[in-house]
Amino acid sequence: MKKTENLLVDCTFILETWVSSNSLAIYAMRLIQGLLKYSNYQVCVLAWQEKDAFIDELVGQKVDKILLNRRSDLTTSWRPYYRLSGMLPKKLKREIKRRNITIVINPWHQGALFFYPKTIRQYGVVHDMFLYDKVKLQRGKVSYFIWRNYQRILASKFSGLISISQMTHDELLRCENLPSMVVYNSIPFDFTIVEEPVEVVQAKRYIIDINRFQGYKNAELLIRALSLIKDEIPHYLYLKGDHEFEEERKSLEKLAVELGLEDRVIFDISCRSEGELRYLYTHADLFVSPSLKEGFGWTPIEAAILKTPVLVSDIKVFKEVLCGKIPTFDPNSPEDLAKKMLSIISNPPSEQERSELADFFLNRYSLENQIKQLEEFLES
Repeated sequence: MKKTENLLVDCTFILETWVSSNSLAIYAMRLIQGLLKYSNYQVCVLAWQEKDAFIDELVGQKVDKILLNRRSDLTTSWRPYYRLSGMLPKKLKREIKRRNITIVINPWHQGALFFYPKTIRQYGVVHDMFLYDKVKLQRGKVSYFIWRNYQRILASKFSGLISISQMTHDELLRCENLPSMVVYNSIPFDFTIVEEPVEVVQAKRYIIDINRFQGYKNAELLIRALSLIKDEIPHYLYLKGDHEFEEERKSLEKLAVELGLEDRVIFDISCRSEGELRYLYTHADLFVSPSLKEGFGWTPIEAAILKTPVLVSDIKVFKEVLCGKIPTFDPNSPEDLAKKMLSIISNPPSEQERSELADFFLNRYSLENQIKQLEEFLES
């Protein structure tokens, strides 16, 4: 019989201000849930003391943890000290030895604060390389060069890297020439949840996108596409975002007014329950994801599993994770999007087609499959 190993999920990247809707927190939650349910590992979680209850709430059960106090357990708040030196707080060092930890997983490789002795196999999960583009725009050439080399040093400290899609793997190779193993995400949505009506869309026909209002999410294209066909369809455009990126949202609201759509575009930044989100998905005539880039893309798959017709931008990662089964459009052409939207609304896929698609994605991106792929990698 194979000996059970002790595995630590390092969640110290989850800070005091983080909320449960944060995509990295959701990923960590699914990872912990899956390891507890489907793996043979003895699992514990490393977290800050103030996030103790938050972790349990995310996972849905009491989780074995090593809790660190930011004030008493850290000798300095300077992150690079721990990252570059490989030093660990005394409490963490003691607990690792006591629990005989042999594997550590960082659910976000760029958020790793601690690097562990070489006797411990440490793996980092790469979600996307978008931070590279952001830093490049914000800093001068010298500062960016230093940052890039610092990131390369940190990434080289891992025993292995895990990418959530082939596209992310390819971007990692392009940016840092570092290999990784592709382990696809599982879909975090609870598909057994009961619908909770959302008053703002009741008795309305609508097209929906659930995303943030960042520029690369490309909601502007959706608004412009609707303006081209607003007299041909009765639909509202429902854009579900969050309280972040307020400036970008206000710019989109201004665009809607300029295009005469102030009464046809609904901007929702409220915190919705999963029951409400299920209602929003299932009562929409069409789900559209116009993103210019994604690391994976959960929401189109969630919509397809809930049997809502889906339309996505023609980008590499969507072609990969959606397996060519979802119609696409040019993310730079409001005319092309408008045409495709009209086509699907006029001639939606049959119930059988939607059911087959839902079954395909539900199986492909199950939590059990994610953990099976992860275990194969950890044991290779």
